Amino acid sequence: MIYITGDCHGNYCKFNTNAFPEQKYMTKDDYVIICGDFGFWDNSKEQNYWRNWLEKKPFTTLWVDGNHENYDLLSTIETDTWNGGKVQFIKPSDINLMCGQVYEIDKRSPAESIMYHGGKKKCRRKRNLKKEDGIWKNIIGI
Repeated sequence: MIYITGDCHGNYCKFNTNAFPEQKYMTKDDYVIICGDFGFWDNSKEQNYWRNWLEKKPFTTLWVDGNHENYDLLSTIETDTWNGGKVQFIKPSDINLMCGQVYEIDKRSPAESIMYHGGKKKCRRKRNLKKEDGIWKNIIGI
């Protein structure tokens, strides 16, 4: 199962069991995708509390960076490959999907793959993506 939501800006209350009771039937093979502005700002005690809280949820959190993320901090996190695209594992089930990538998220779902393009030029510039970069060029025909 894949659930998609918008900006969190560091407020993850929408993922408590009262607001999102469907999670009672989810596993780590199910995904919540946060479309921008996840709230990755620093390594403060509060931020680490919420990252650990999300990690304990029964689902896997996938998020795409928005213009309010801390790109300097994100640049210190190792890049890995997951389901066909580049990612950054913040925690084992807290995964940053990177711009210009195509992912096979859930082979059980009708959609074969999902592409994350990125919205603002600022985001692409911070990630040093160019029109010539591999899959981005091939997928959107630039």
